[in-house]
Amino acid sequence: MSFVEKLVLLRHACAGEKIPDAARDFERGLDAEGEAIAARLPEAMTTRLRPDEILSSPFRRCVQTVRPLATTLGLRIREDERLAPHRTGDELRQTLVQLPANTVVCTHGEVIERLFDGAVTCAKGGFWIIERHDDGRLVPARYVDAP
Repeated sequence: MSFVEKLVLLRHACAGEKIPDAARDFERGLDAEGEAIAARLPEAMTTRLRPDEILSSPFRRCVQTVRPLATTLGLRIREDERLAPHRTGDELRQTLVQLPANTVVCTHGEVIERLFDGAVTCAKGGFWIIERHDDGRLVPARYVDAP
């Protein structure tokens, strides 16, 4: 008998324009629109799934995106370099198959596109509910636009 588990793949909320200097871009935080999206994220997400864990790219904008969700749910944010924007789709895939079900994963748009070979996109602050099958397949099942 096969089983399916759910994960949430979240793109960080709005954070202005990318900065060419990698060190400065790492510290780029959410803008006012991004902060508003992050504040609405707990309600938008918990009506669809009850997250048990939160994993985030260490980039400031990602951590800021999930902070209201973590506060609302009383969860700790675990930062993970494997979710950074320079990572490949295969690296993200390997990470996702190892995570517990009901984990929220906050990463970057280009990583999400690489994961599914460009077949799906995700707006800033939007998220995919991913079905993880027991054979390791990751299927983008439902898209939720930024709240």
